[in-house]
Amino acid sequence: MKASVKAKMIALLTAAGVAAQATPDVRALLASEDPTKREAAFHQLASQNPLTQEARTALVDLLARENAAVKAAFLAGPGASGTYGEGYGEYVGWLTEAVMKIADAEPDRTDVWNALLATSPGPGDSAYGRWLGTHGDKALPYLLRYAADQRTDDWDRMNRLDALKSLAQIAAYERRPEAAHDLSAADLQIVESLVRHGLGDADIGVRQATVVALEIIGDPQDLPALDEVAATDGYVVRNGGQSGTEIRFPIREYARGAAERVRAKLAAKTAPVKVP
Repeated sequence: MKASVKAKMIALLTAAGVAAQATPDVRALLASEDPTKREAAFHQLASQNPLTQEARTALVDLLARENAAVKAAFLAGPGASGTYGEGYGEYVGWLTEAVMKIADAEPDRTDVWNALLATSPGPGDSAYGRWLGTHGDKALPYLLRYAADQRTDDWDRMNRLDALKSLAQIAAYERRPEAAHDLSAADLQIVESLVRHGLGDADIGVRQATVVALEIIGDPQDLPALDEVAATDGYVVRNGGQSGTEIRFPIREYARGAAERVRAKLAAKTAPVKVP
């Protein structure tokens, strides 16, 4: 975050006071059109230990607002950083982490999952995506909707790619024998079928996201499909490499690497344990 933004935020916090409750000053900051003022409110609310129910609700509502602002900025063109400054993304990340903790403590709160997932599933091949995988019963309805969306505008397409990866995180978690399983066998089959179906999609991005998803799942039964993609995928780039003239097959290359990494993981799991 830039120094000027930090200074402004500190001044706002000082002006608002540091009382650990949603005072009229904090409510005014939360309602502001200025994201730095909303960030000041976030820090004030998040400083509570423990969080009151009023503060939890305010943080959940704030995340819903910020996620809608991120979407609006993306659709408008400049994106969130271009619209609100470089520090905005970091603030939304902190806010998301705070709401994730609320979700862990109160997983049956519908407003929490709406705030986290109603606008976007978020990046599926990340710590956040892995965390979603541990809450498959809550995240699944949102992710299935995004993954089945055939619209081609940039926002919905990006959500579809991220959802495929998050669904793979759910499948990987549900397969762990020590996991507290949230999905039925039938639900898990739906998840895995939807993910695998993406290998044959006409959209280049969907095929590549599916390769990433299958690496996350890491199932032996997916190796033949990854090997086939590595040998036959038709997406070609004719101006690749440093020379700008190389003919490359990017999805084939990634599928080859994904298959190698899955094989290495499977081999490590079955390798005998060495006794010192």
